[in-house]
Amino acid sequence: MYRQVQPANVEQHWALVAPWIAQAIGGSDSWKDIDEIKKLCIDGSAHIFIGYDLQNEIDVVLVTETWMFDGRKTLVLRWLAGKNMNQWFQDYDVLEAWAAGLGFQDVHIWGRPGFVKMCKPLGFRHEFTVISKPIMRGLQ
Repeated sequence: MYRQVQPANVEQHWALVAPWIAQAIGGSDSWKDIDEIKKLCIDGSAHIFIGYDLQNEIDVVLVTETWMFDGRKTLVLRWLAGKNMNQWFQDYDVLEAWAAGLGFQDVHIWGRPGFVKMCKPLGFRHEFTVISKPIMRGLQ
């Protein structure tokens, strides 16, 4: 079962989801810090989804963002962490139906290389890869 955390309820759920989001960020802390993600979720431009197992324990946490690409409303899956990732990918159609109902025209996944293989059966194709390096500031 999956539930979306509404913006007004982010503070109430934050202590439960923050460790999962931190795990999803991993070594990619140059992309966003966790406090910025929280702000995006509170203002509604990012969305938190929580998946639960049969014992009603958190099994997966996903944070998505709303972006416009080439004039198309796009749901970007940014941070995903969980115990049973295969189940999440099997249940992906639930998220896609939610997005379609809100007028999203595309779904992008920004993630680790392993997602390419897992997402191909869902109809995704690998279009580009982003690599990054922080600029060292303050060097003398």
